[in-house]
Amino acid sequence: MTTIRYEMLRRARAICLAMTGMVAASGCGSGYPGGAVPVSGVVTLNGVRLDQGTVCFHDATGMTVAIGMVENGSYEMSRTESQKGVIPGSYKVSVMSWIEFPGMTMPNGSVSKGLSRVPQKYVAADTSGLTADVGEDGETIDFAVEGEPEPIHSAAPKKSRR
Repeated sequence: MTTIRYEMLRRARAICLAMTGMVAASGCGSGYPGGAVPVSGVVTLNGVRLDQGTVCFHDATGMTVAIGMVENGSYEMSRTESQKGVIPGSYKVSVMSWIEFPGMTMPNGSVSKGLSRVPQKYVAADTSGLTADVGEDGETIDFAVEGEPEPIHSAAPKKSRR
């Protein structure tokens, strides 16, 4: 029984070491592991750098695959907190920036539905009209959004059947 356990432990250790080596090799020499490339740029609102917000890249299924935090108008995309960059491809893009976060308690005690610094159309990738094509060498992509702050509206009423 001890011999079998020892052999299983030895094999598991060898597999773990091999996998660790593959993961380490895929990211060697770069802060962009797994085939990712750097993507960064500037976001402006009405021609002025957006002071804070978020840029999101969405794949063909609508899933968010990378996020960039906007600070003083600049952003850099990451797939996770520790994985910088974006896998080359085409993406739909959304931009968010809040004056009042949805669910935020206001000074008068009421709860905000949310007040977006950017027009609502930019908050959803399907309506923003923004896209990003990321090549093999990475990209610098700037986004210009236009419009005034908008309150977040509740869901649209369902159409009645007649």
